[in-house]
Amino acid sequence: GVVAAGVDESEFSAGVLRAAWAAAESRGARLELVHAWRPLLEYDVAIGARVLAQEWTDATRTSLTTWVRDNAPDGAVEWTVQPRYETTTVALHEVSETADLLVLGRHGHGHRTGLGLGSTVRTMLRAGSCPVMVIPS
Repeated sequence: GVVAAGVDESEFSAGVLRAAWAAAESRGARLELVHAWRPLLEYDVAIGARVLAQEWTDATRTSLTTWVRDNAPDGAVEWTVQPRYETTTVALHEVSETADLLVLGRHGHGHRTGLGLGSTVRTMLRAGSCPVMVIPS
């Protein structure tokens, strides 16, 4: 099986990592840690696809691997880092098609006090292809 988690190296993601790790360990599953990013402006997307994508992917893989090693709980879980040069919801939806469980934080970068869930979580609860576990911030 596969447990996937959306992480971004923020303080909120440490809780997501712990919950996803525990879920993967209890299921005997592999853990896929996904971080997605894509520029929003059309010009940046066009340039980024040619120039930035591989550079960003390599740098993110290195940074996220170090972050996981520094923050992962004890336990034997096979894990991989998956940087995705894509919008967050598209990347997570693609991952949800092959995962048994998707673990997300309640709020990410767009955190606004008073809102129940962030837009990414709301989208994945509605459109994800697997069960979604939401971790409070």
